[in-house]
Amino acid sequence: ESADVLHERHGAVVLLTLNRPQRLNAWTYELGDLYFDLLDQADADPSVRAIVVTGTGRGFCSGMDGEALSKSAGGTKTMPAKGRRMTHALSVHKPLIGAINGACAGFGLIQALHFDVRFAAESAVFTTAFVKRGLNAEYGSSWLLPRIVGQGRAMDMLLSARRVGAEEAE
Repeated sequence: ESADVLHERHGAVVLLTLNRPQRLNAWTYELGDLYFDLLDQADADPSVRAIVVTGTGRGFCSGMDGEALSKSAGGTKTMPAKGRRMTHALSVHKPLIGAINGACAGFGLIQALHFDVRFAAESAVFTTAFVKRGLNAEYGSSWLLPRIVGQGRAMDMLLSARRVGAEEAE
């Protein structure tokens, strides 16, 4: 098992922890492949009743890793090795519960939108970040976010990329 995603079993609950604290758990394709593998394993196990996802250290997931974004911009983009879509977590049948600590930005926010339930620590900060990079709201975020927070709040977040703290998010 790679250190990029930690896997623990607590009775009928699987805990997955994104584990790149030096990069605020920024997403890489390698991390994604392992995360999706572990989601699939938990989903296929009849003794697992729920999956909890969190991050190590000060952040949940700060978005796509800068090096991965640079490769994409340079035309050397790699994709997840197993050919799964970046929205793969939406295909999981077990309840997905997010325990969101610290930064939850960009692609990290997209992953949080895939959870059935989200719990945020007081340190949690949510931002779309796309507009600041000249990117569109990808991977279904422009469809999911309004269904979770309402159209007006979603448009505010998507168009401004402002930071929303845990108290406001609640």
